[in-house]
Amino acid sequence: MYQDDDDRRHSYGLWGLPVGYSPAWTLQMARAHCWAPYDDVASALRSLALGGLREQPGREAARATLRDLFQHPAPFDANARFPEGAVYLSVDHGEFGQCVYRILTQLLRVEAAAGTPRQHQIVDACEAFMKAVSFAAATLTGPEEPEKPVLYTRARFEQEFSLIWNPGRRDA
Repeated sequence: MYQDDDDRRHSYGLWGLPVGYSPAWTLQMARAHCWAPYDDVASALRSLALGGLREQPGREAARATLRDLFQHPAPFDANARFPEGAVYLSVDHGEFGQCVYRILTQLLRVEAAAGTPRQHQIVDACEAFMKAVSFAAATLTGPEEPEKPVLYTRARFEQEFSLIWNPGRRDA
């Protein structure tokens, strides 16, 4: 097995540099995020908004929907460029990551309230959960602050993480 600094494992592109993204440390930062396609995130938010939380199966389905957002493979790698025309979100960092955290927090409130005999507590917790889901959906469609991207296209991704793609000779 070759080490990362062993040039024999790389194919070389233009200018004698390895094909792929550089610098490696910013790519590692991007890999630390959990990425999900826009369509999957929008579908998950719709599912959360339409699901019932008063019964245990509904809460389990909501938790599974949120868990699934974190299971997508990264849409890029050292030798695989971010897909052209695709839109992704970081579901655990940045502004949208905060939205996901709020939804999870409110789901915990619903689960805690479900164990009490007071119906108004679960109703209040469900309303707070729905507000968190609604806020997340609005974050997807609202205007972005330039320094706080929510939606990542190839250009935004490469700019935000200061990544440079070195194309292979066939890409040039």
